[in-house]
Formats: sequence, structure tokens, C-alpha cells
Amino acid sequence: MIDILDFFSKTYCKLVGNNKLRYYEMFCLDEWKKHLNNDEKDLLEKQLSMFDYISREPYGLKTVFYSIRDPEFKSWGKKDFFSNLNSDLKVFSGTIVGHIGDIEISIEFDIFAHKGRIFSIEFKNETKLLMQAEGLKILKGRVINQV
Repeated sequence: MIDILDFFSKTYCKLVGNNKLRYYEMFCLDEWKKHLNNDEKDLLEKQLSMFDYISREPYGLKTVFYSIRDPEFKSWGKKDFFSNLNSDLKVFSGTIVGHIGDIEISIEFDIFAHKGRIFSIEFKNETKLLMQAEGLKILKGRVINQV
């Protein structure tokens, strides 16, 4: 039974997504990490490694972290979650800026946690141009709530 679920999980991910972050998504998370203590950084890395599926809404407006094999996170131990277990908790905001030639791209984003785990990165505008942008940097990065 596990092999069948594993097969369908992998097939599903190949068809509609995967568990690899795009460069600009990782860039946003890396900026947030600069504001976390070492234990929180380690926990974030552990959580990211435990997700087996990353969903992206149309135009890249929202990146959501899932576990297809364990959708209710029952296999996660208490130490696998951040201490703040609130729902829909905005934890970090910023603006990612880059350029394509002389054209500057600037998109605001928010990072959310949900019940003690990283849940999503939400962008205010479509992210297609960020995949081509160079010289990425984060402006106005700030912690909104502690995890």
C-alpha cells in the first residue's frame, strides 16, 4: 500500500509541481532566516526538508508547502513545529527587487506560518519576471510575528 501511495505521490508531483523552491522563493526565505535564532533556522530547514510538495497558484502569487504523504502532519513530533501554534500567522514581510537589463522589478511578499509550520509565501504581483531577474535583494524586510 505504501508503495502505491509513493508512486501516486511522485506521479502527482511530476504532473503539477514538485518540492523544489524557485530561486526567488529561497531568496525570500533566506532573508527571513537572517532574523531567526539558530534553533528556529534549524527548525525551518528541517520543515522544508519534510515537505514533499510545493504548490504554486496561478501567476506564482502564492507558494504553499504540503506533505502529500502526511497531509495532517501526524508523523511530525512536537519538536518539529515552531512554538507559536497560531493559525494564519504572518511572520515576515518584505519587497524583493531585481532587474532585467534597465527594468527594475519590485514585488512585495509575506511569509505565513500555520499551526507551528511554515505554510506559504504570498506575492502581491505575478512572479514570472523574477525568474529572469538578476541582482535580487530584499528591501524593507521585517519580522511581523515571532514563530
